[in-house]
Amino acid sequence: MTYRKVFSLIVALCTFPVTLIAAPFEYNGQLGLGGQVLSESGDSAKGQEYQDKDSAVIGFVDVNAFKGSYYLHFDLGKKVELSGGRFNDFKASIYYNDLRHNISQDARTHYLGLDSNRLVDSGNQADPSEWTRFNYYVEHETFGIDTEWSFNTPFYVEIGAEQRESDGRLPYGSYSSGPSAMIELPAPVDWTTDTAFLGAGYRTDKLVMTLRADVSEFDNDDEVLFWDADVTNGVSNQGLSLAPDSDYYKVAGQMVWRPDTWASSLALRASYSQHDNSLDLYKIEAGAGKFDGEVNNTSFDAAFNFSPIDSLDAKVFLKYFERENDGDTVTAVDDPTITNSLNEYDSTSVGFDLGYALTKSTSINGGFEYTDTSLDGRSDADGYEDTRLYLQWRNRSFKSLELRAKVGYLDRDGDPNKENSGVADGERAYDVADQERASAELAAMFMVSDNIDLGIDLGWWDAEYDDTDFNLTDLEHFEAFVTVGYYEPEMFTSSLYFGYEYDETDMTSDSGDGYKEEKEFDTYAYGINVEVPLFDVLVVSVLWDHSWVDGEADFNRADLVDFNDVDDYTIKTLELKCDYNFSETIDFTVGYIYEKYEFDDDQWDEYAYLPGDSTLSGAYSDQDFENNIGYFLAKYRF
Repeated sequence: MTYRKVFSLIVALCTFPVTLIAAPFEYNGQLGLGGQVLSESGDSAKGQEYQDKDSAVIGFVDVNAFKGSYYLHFDLGKKVELSGGRFNDFKASIYYNDLRHNISQDARTHYLGLDSNRLVDSGNQADPSEWTRFNYYVEHETFGIDTEWSFNTPFYVEIGAEQRESDGRLPYGSYSSGPSAMIELPAPVDWTTDTAFLGAGYRTDKLVMTLRADVSEFDNDDEVLFWDADVTNGVSNQGLSLAPDSDYYKVAGQMVWRPDTWASSLALRASYSQHDNSLDLYKIEAGAGKFDGEVNNTSFDAAFNFSPIDSLDAKVFLKYFERENDGDTVTAVDDPTITNSLNEYDSTSVGFDLGYALTKSTSINGGFEYTDTSLDGRSDADGYEDTRLYLQWRNRSFKSLELRAKVGYLDRDGDPNKENSGVADGERAYDVADQERASAELAAMFMVSDNIDLGIDLGWWDAEYDDTDFNLTDLEHFEAFVTVGYYEPEMFTSSLYFGYEYDETDMTSDSGDGYKEEKEFDTYAYGINVEVPLFDVLVVSVLWDHSWVDGEADFNRADLVDFNDVDDYTIKTLELKCDYNFSETIDFTVGYIYEKYEFDDDQWDEYAYLPGDSTLSGAYSDQDFENNIGYFLAKYRF
C-alpha cells in the first residue's frame, strides 16, 4: 500500500462525523493474532497462485461501533475497509485491497531490458543456464470509495470511484523471421484503470426504479513491445501490440413494479455502452497507419411474472442484445487483400416458464425459448436460430425422500454464408453450425434414519454438430455425485462425498489430409470431513480431499501420435484443526494443512528452452508443488 493511500484511510477515519466519534458509543468485534509457517518444494507458482502462504505473522481486525442510528465498521484482514453511515439516511465506505496472481516462477530469457518495452538480444542464446531469471506475475492494487444518500426517503443518490494499478510481467509469444521460430517474451504490465459511477433511484415495496452511469479509463504505459527478433539478418526493433489505452462508459436503467393483481411483477432493464480505443500501428510496422476502435452494445430485457391461480406460476420474457462495431478497417502493408473483420451481431429471445402444483407434494415445471441471432462480418455464417425446451418434475410425497427429474433439448438451425466463395456450403465453425443437444438430470435425497442422509445427483448431456470443418462434431458429458452424512451430535458429525465426471470431445477435418480426434477425460473426486467435540470447549476436525483427472487423445491415422496423458492432474489436501474455546471471549486455533499437486501432459514432457531461433521462457512449465503449512491464531471477542 502506498503512503498516499494509507494517508487517505487515516483522513477518512479521522473526519468521520464528530457526533459519532466524540460521544459515547457501543461497540463489538473480533481481534485475531497468530502466525503461520510454510515448507514448500519445487519452483511452481501454482501453490500460491492467488494467495500468500509464506511464513509470516497473520491476524485480522473486525470492529463495529454504534451510536443511535449511526454505525461504523472497520475491517483489516485480506482487505482494508472503513465503512459507516446512518441507517435510512446515508452510508459510505473507503477500501483498499491487494491481489497478486503468481503465474510462473524461475522463468528465463536471453533478452536484456526486463520490465521495459524494449528488449535487446544479449547474444547468449546457446546456454539457458546463463539467461536472466525472473518470475511471471501480475499484482493489482485497488483503492476506492462508495457513497449513498437516501435522506430517509424512497429516493437515493449513489456515487463512487475506484483506481486499480497493475504491474508485473506476462508471457507474450511471437514469431521471428523463420516460420517455426517462436519467441516467448516477458511483456511488461504497467496498467492504471480509473472508474467512477453516478446513480439515482426510487425504492418502495411496490416500485423500484434505478438509473446509473459508469465511466472507465484504461491506461497502459507500454502499448508496444519492441524486440530485436533476428539481429543476424538485420531485423531489429520489431513491435508487438499490447493492450491499448481505452475508454468505456455505460448507462443502465431498470424498473421493477409489483402490482396487487395475480401476485405479479414486471421487470424492465435497458443499457447502452461504448468502448473506444486507439493504437498507432506505425509503431509496430513501418507504413501502417492508426487504428481507432469503437464497439457499442445495446440491451433490453423484459420479464413478467404472475400467478393467476394458487397452483400456477408463470413467466414470459423478452431479451434483446445488439453489438455494433464502428472501428477502422485496416489493410495489411504487404498484402492489400488482407483486412480485419468488424464483427457485429444482434440477438432476440422470447419465451416462457410455467410451474404447476399437481398436488401439495408434486409439481411440474416447463419452459420454451426461441432465439434469433443475426451475424455481420463472419465469413462462415449469417446467423442461427435456437429453440430450447425443458421439463422438470419434483416430488415430496414421502417425508424421508425427495425426487427431482429434468430433461432439456436445444435445436440450432444455422444459416451459412453462401456468398463467400471461400466457405463451402454448410462448412462452418461449430458455434454457428446446426446443433442438437439433449440433457437429463436426476436427483434424490434420502433420510435413511434420524442421523443418516444420502444424496444422489446424476447428469448427462450430449451435443451433435453438423457441417463443421476443423471443428467439434460431438460433445458428451456425464456426471454422478453421491453425498453421505452421518451425525451423532454429542459425539461427532461427518460427511463423505464421491464424484465422477466423463467428458468426450470429437473433432474432425474433412479438408486436405483429413483426420479424426477423440479426447476423453475421466474426473474422480472423493473427500471426508469429520468434527469431534471434546469436553464442550474443544473441537477437533479432519478434512481430506482428493481429486484427479485422466485425459487422453486418440487419432484415426497411424502417422499421428496418440496422447495418453492430456491435462492429467492430481491434487490432495489434508487439514487438521483444533479449536479451543478458552473463555467466552477468547478462542485459540491450531492447524496443519498439507497440499500436493501433480500435473502431467505429454506435450510438456522433456520441456526445453529451445536455444537458437526458437526460444521458450519457461512460462507455465513448472506446475507441481507440495506445501506443508502450520498455523496458530488467537481470537478475542468483545
